[in-house]
Amino acid sequence: MRRAAFSKLTLTLILVVAAASPLRAQWATPTIDGSITPGEYGTNNSLSNAGNTGQTWYMTWDASNLYVAIVNANLSEGAVVYVTGNPQNPVTCCTDADGNLSGFNYDGSDITSLPFRAKFVTYFKDGYREYRNADGSGNWSAQTANYGAYASNSGNQNTREVAIPWSAITGGGIPSSFVFFGYLTSSGGYIYGQVPTDNNIGAIGKTSATQYFAIDNTGDGTSTPPFSNEQPAGFSGDDKVGFYHNTFDTFYRDQEGAVPENTQVTLRFRTLHATGIWGVSVRAYLFDTATGNTTGPVDTDMPFDQNITINGTEYDVWKATLTMPSTPTVYYYKFKINRDQTNGFYSDDYVDDNDNVHKDGTGAASDGEPFPSFQITVYDPAFQ
Repeated sequence: MRRAAFSKLTLTLILVVAAASPLRAQWATPTIDGSITPGEYGTNNSLSNAGNTGQTWYMTWDASNLYVAIVNANLSEGAVVYVTGNPQNPVTCCTDADGNLSGFNYDGSDITSLPFRAKFVTYFKDGYREYRNADGSGNWSAQTANYGAYASNSGNQNTREVAIPWSAITGGGIPSSFVFFGYLTSSGGYIYGQVPTDNNIGAIGKTSATQYFAIDNTGDGTSTPPFSNEQPAGFSGDDKVGFYHNTFDTFYRDQEGAVPENTQVTLRFRTLHATGIWGVSVRAYLFDTATGNTTGPVDTDMPFDQNITINGTEYDVWKATLTMPSTPTVYYYKFKINRDQTNGFYSDDYVDDNDNVHKDGTGAASDGEPFPSFQITVYDPAFQ
C-alpha cells in the first residue's frame, strides 16, 4: 500500500511539473498531400481564425524544410510569407545587405513597409509558386518558380501545404532563429487571413505591416512555437483595458451621426494614467464619395486635455478638434497611442460591413493598425 501511494504521489508530481513547464514545439515532417492529420504539424503549431477571417495557419520545420499549411482559403488566391533567418537585433537593422524593408507587389498587395529586414519572400497557390531573395541592394531577385513541394485539397476545407527548403531561405541550412509574417491576397490585392492578425486587414494597394512572429530557438524539442511570440510586444492587457472612446457619448465625440461639410468635431480619447502614455493621435482616412478615392493616412496630435477619476481609478484624457472636409466624404478615424518605443491602436471593432451590432459605440485595442475604423459621414447640406 505504501509503495502504491508513493507511486501515485510520484506520478502526480510529474504531471504537475510537466503542466508547469513552458510549452515548446518539436520538429515534425508532415506529408505534403493537402490533408492535415491530428499532430502532423506537432503541438502548439497552429493559429486559428487568422486575420479574423476564418483561416487556420500551420507551421513546423525539420533540418531540411520549413513547412506551411493554410486551411479555408480560396486555393486560386495567393499566400505570401516573408522570412528572415538569424535576423539582426533590432530586426530593422542595419543595411540593405541585411534584407529589404519594402515588400514585393503580389497581385496588387503592395507592402511598402515591412516590420523587419526580409531576406526571403514566397508566393504560393494552386498552379504556381515562387520565391525571391533580397539582392543586397534593396531590391528583390528574379523568381525561382515551382520549388520544393506543394499540394492542395479543395475537398478538405481548401487545404494547401508547401515545403520550403531552408537553403532557399538562408542559402544554407536551418537557422538558429527566424522571424516571419504572412497573409493571403485576392487577385485584386485584398489582404486577408494575415498572421499576426494585428497586421492590416482588408488593405488594398500600398500598405504597411507592423507585426511579426519571432522564433528565438529552432531546436528540436526546444523550439519556440511559431505563433506564440508576436513582436513588437504591445501594451499589456491592463493598459488596453484603459483605452476608451465612445461615439455615442458626447464627452468623447460631440457630434453623433452625419454632419454637414466643414463642421468642427471634437474627439476625446481616454487612457489609464498609470500606463504613462506619452502621446495620442487621430489617424484619418478620407473617402471621397464623388470620385471613390481614399486618401490618407493623416495623423493629428491630440494634446492632453484633463485627468478624470472613475470609480477611484485615474485616467488621462486627450482631445482634438477636427474640421470636416468641404465635400461629401466618409471620414474614417482611429487612435494611435504611443509610449516610448511601444505603439498601439484603438478603433471600431466591427467584423465586416454587415456587422451592425458592433459598428460605432466603443471599440477595441490592438498592437498593429487594424482595418476597421470609426467613421463620420460628411454631407452637403444644400443637397436635396
